[in-house]
Amino acid sequence: MLACKQSVTQACSHEILLAQTRAVMHVRSMMFAVVNQKGGVAKSTLAVHLAVWHLETGRRVAFMDADGQSSSSRWITAAGWPLTLVTEIRADAIIEEASRL
Repeated sequence: MLACKQSVTQACSHEILLAQTRAVMHVRSMMFAVVNQKGGVAKSTLAVHLAVWHLETGRRVAFMDADGQSSSSRWITAAGWPLTLVTEIRADAIIEEASRL
C-alpha cells in the first residue's frame, strides 16, 4: 500500500511541477551553465537532461557545447531532438554566442 501511495504522490508532484513550469513560461529567456573542473561528474548528462526537459515543457532550447569531447552534441544529434545546437565554440566566445541566440 505504501508503494502505491508513494507512486501516486510522485505522479501528482510531477503534474504540479509541469503546471507550475507552464505558468512561468512567459519568462523571456534563461541560461543554464553546467560546469566543473573535474571530469566524470556527469556534466554532459545533466546538461542534456535539462535541455530535453525544457523541450518537453514546450520551450525552445539552444544548446552550446563547449566541451572538447563533444559528448552532448553527439547524443543530441543521434537522438534528433529539435533544438538549436552550437558546437565548436571557443570558451571566450560563449557570452557573445549566447547573446546572439
